[in-house]
Amino acid sequence: MDENQKTKSIKFDMAYNFDKKLIEDISKFGIVSGVYAKMKHDDVGGGRASLILPEVSWQKIEEHVQLCHKNNIKFNYLLNALCLGNKEFVKEHHKKILELLDRVVNAKVDSVTVANPYICQMIKKQYPHLEVSISVNLRIRSLQQIRYWEGFGADEITLDQLVNRDFNLLREILKYTKQTGTRIRLFANNLCLHDCPLRTHHGLSNSHASQTGEYTTESHILYEYYLCTLLKMTSPAKLISATWIRPDDVHYYEELMNEVGNPNLSLKLVERGSTSEYLLKTVKAYSERRFDGNLMDIIYAIQKRFLLDNKKEAADDSNVFAERISKGEYNPESLRKLDNLFNLDWFHIDNRKLDGFLDKFKSKSCGNKICDDEGWRQSSSLDINSEQTCSYCRAWAEKAITVDEDKRRQYIEGIREFLDDLNSSKVFNLNKA
Repeated sequence: MDENQKTKSIKFDMAYNFDKKLIEDISKFGIVSGVYAKMKHDDVGGGRASLILPEVSWQKIEEHVQLCHKNNIKFNYLLNALCLGNKEFVKEHHKKILELLDRVVNAKVDSVTVANPYICQMIKKQYPHLEVSISVNLRIRSLQQIRYWEGFGADEITLDQLVNRDFNLLREILKYTKQTGTRIRLFANNLCLHDCPLRTHHGLSNSHASQTGEYTTESHILYEYYLCTLLKMTSPAKLISATWIRPDDVHYYEELMNEVGNPNLSLKLVERGSTSEYLLKTVKAYSERRFDGNLMDIIYAIQKRFLLDNKKEAADDSNVFAERISKGEYNPESLRKLDNLFNLDWFHIDNRKLDGFLDKFKSKSCGNKICDDEGWRQSSSLDINSEQTCSYCRAWAEKAITVDEDKRRQYIEGIREFLDDLNSSKVFNLNKA
């Protein structure tokens, strides 16, 4: 391995909110090689509900692509819906997909992200010069899965987030893809639950909530987000076991990348509905490989204070559903229980107190252990064999996390009441009680 291979630095792909000044600002850091974005909705859909995304025209997208290229930044267009309701196999809708792809190509987009094997193969057949990146929503985490997707035409693969803390597996993946040339990407600051049970359904739900003509495009109940947040706030250690990568720990991945001699590893930063201030703060932290402060400020983007001004109403379901409430389709009393759901300024993770946290994972992954992270600041409530559990993240959580307990209890109560209304169908004015 020559000296140049030993000193490669990881590059980043960043969510883009269509603020032109943001491109000029992030280009100064020299670490962002690409951005990713899409229309508010289109005939394929993506991985985020339309209601949290900015409105943009195809003419504007072309302008933004040109600006990116001027600043040596590539543009990835997202087509990462998990489900199209089989409409990709219906001639009328298939034609619309081809028209969408024609627009993507004509806009000089560099690559697309997909989560559908047929869409992947169709693109490689008809648009061979368009690079294809495979979505994290497919939860790829084995050499065999990577091999399959390479056969389907993948140029790049975003791995399941579990791989973030499995360095032995990541090492083997980088060794393999060094031979094939497939680029590998990891999500750095996406705060999904460890081995999340909601991931697939969440991806399916957002697919339909971002497709043109779907009923939920403009008003969508974010069920998976509410349940996920309830689990995290009830057991805050789940925020530590979530598989984020701190700016301070990027060097571990660079060291592994250089050990293997495979420079084709990048990190992905979220969130597309966020303010430029939030995105710049995040890029700055990863550029400096250090962040002093509340880790929530760069890994928990879905907070009202970080949302684009014209998307803050998406954080208040009683506003989003106003028209349908007036038609009696939804219960306003139920929806008002979510008014403070996106306000989390009372929750603090001291990033400095997490120094050394990742050391364990360099040699040992979570394996098939069950996280002993239930409850908060109390003894374990798990009544199972201790050999099958791990309390590592719990211990670090109690060291690094501080919360306003009164606000936490109120927050939990509000989500629980809403989910109870949802489960009893009261939200739809259809409860049997």
